[in-house]
Amino acid sequence: MRQPDGATPLNPGCFIYGGLAMSHFGHALLEGVSRLWFIRANPDMPILWHDIALPVPHSLWPSWWDELWQMPVLDRHVHHAIRQPARFAKIVVPRPGLTIGETLHLAQARRYKG
Repeated sequence: MRQPDGATPLNPGCFIYGGLAMSHFGHALLEGVSRLWFIRANPDMPILWHDIALPVPHSLWPSWWDELWQMPVLDRHVHHAIRQPARFAKIVVPRPGLTIGETLHLAQARRYKG
């Protein structure tokens, strides 16, 4: 299919929406890490992250984000940071395994065994 001039190119393939990548620890857990149950079950799919710069830094634990990226469940994937509008052929948006006032998904509750 031909794209109109000036259109954002279409990224082919299927991607997992990982959520928001930001320095706010609580939001990173609820918006991104809570989808690890699906990410872990699909190690061959690349992950899309919304890279959001907050106007006021919130990180009280400066190395937590680096430690998160070293988790075995994440280091097997290709990661893409979205910083501007983009088009993708298919994006799977998993239901978060943990939401405020809801429940904990069984796959999210299982202990990771590397």
